[in-house]
Amino acid sequence: MFNKIKEWFYPTKRLSASIHITSQLIYISIVIMLIPSVFISEEMINNNTNLLSFSNFYPEFFQGINNIAQVASSVNLENKAKLLFVLSFYLGFICFIIAIFIVSRMYLCQYHILKNCSKVYISERVKSYGTNGSFYKVLGFGILLLVGYDMMYFSNIIVIDMNMRRVGMNYQSEIGLYFNSILAIGSAIFIAYVIPEFLAHIYQFYLKKLHPRE
Repeated sequence: MFNKIKEWFYPTKRLSASIHITSQLIYISIVIMLIPSVFISEEMINNNTNLLSFSNFYPEFFQGINNIAQVASSVNLENKAKLLFVLSFYLGFICFIIAIFIVSRMYLCQYHILKNCSKVYISERVKSYGTNGSFYKVLGFGILLLVGYDMMYFSNIIVIDMNMRRVGMNYQSEIGLYFNSILAIGSAIFIAYVIPEFLAHIYQFYLKKLHPRE
């Protein structure tokens, strides 16, 4: 699924090697998140002070995690839901930093702002078109990602609760919690793609204004 999204947003044959490198972050995250999902139970968390503390190691304004935990509590998975989504947040944040550094560097190299760049950062598509996708595709995809990310962590736009039957059911099983925690990490990584892409469109617009005849 992640590959299909990536190929839709970045046509594969013209990707820089750096984008392929960042895609590996998703596969690494899948493996890391699988460990607590399979080997740590709700009972283990309740009986382990360290696990319980980590499950609650997030700011108060992360209301989305509280909402997910409340939904999961109906099937006795409250603390496991917290554990998975707290872990997914911190892991997603690390992946976001790595991804945005690599993707930003790719654009800086393509625009010759950075010199002596490795071939890893060369993208044929960016070299030909200046960006990887259309502005409206980037904008729409970015809004979709931010809404989904907000729903799982902050609940400023959409609040997850028991009244949302189809959404709520996704958080009432260990498989559902695992799958959605991976989606949260994937969202963080793809947001790291979208931000430099959006800035690249602004830069291209600025260049056209500066050199209208070119």
